[in-house]
Amino acid sequence: MYLLVHTRIHKITGMQSLQFASMFPERFDRCVAIASTGKTTPGTVALRSVQRSAIELDPEFVDGNYASKNKFPSKGLGLARKIGTINYRSRTEFDGRFDWDFDEDSNSFEVERYLDHQAAKFTYYDPNCYLLLSRAMDLHDINGLCSNKNAKPRVAPKGREVCLLPYDTDVLMPPSESLELSKTWSKAGVRVYLEVLRSKNGHDAFLIQSEAPVLNSRLSAFLRGGVETVTDLYNRTVRDVDMGL
Repeated sequence: MYLLVHTRIHKITGMQSLQFASMFPERFDRCVAIASTGKTTPGTVALRSVQRSAIELDPEFVDGNYASKNKFPSKGLGLARKIGTINYRSRTEFDGRFDWDFDEDSNSFEVERYLDHQAAKFTYYDPNCYLLLSRAMDLHDINGLCSNKNAKPRVAPKGREVCLLPYDTDVLMPPSESLELSKTWSKAGVRVYLEVLRSKNGHDAFLIQSEAPVLNSRLSAFLRGGVETVTDLYNRTVRDVDMGL
């Protein structure tokens, strides 16, 4: 059984996959987590807390009883979405993607109109659900491994392999979090492949078509032959190129 996952506010399967792998080692062979984490750190909690505040401070949130009051906190939800959209990408990607010209007719920059568009189309999402999943991700800590240095993962060291693929420009789930998890599991005897993928697209890089060749090559190699196969691929396509071989 293979676990292949990623993360988003409405798909926290990256975290769920790592939790599953830690709790039920006998039920999988290889686990891949893309742009994920074993524990959310304070920097990300800070970002999400502002998103939650945007929703809760909307007068139409009505302490979460908007449905019974025939109201909907669209402005707060839209603002939360704008904040999320900024953090899903990177400054480099935004600076290269949008022009710097100010449109006098709309009294806005192109990037502002883009954020307005993202906010407007997010009104399908239930605000209370958003708040619940957001807090759940903040509280995520697989078996206390990242908080308790003496805790030992329940991933069986024999025949179980984990592949962690963070992105270097991801501010939501930075590579440092995958590195910490990799160290913890490696010390316990788990075979772990960790590679920080390079991208200008931040957390959302795994959704970008142009990023697919590199990501898919790692996934294919790992699922086909595990840590040894994907490591060999890396040595042939990245390390040797960087070294000029």
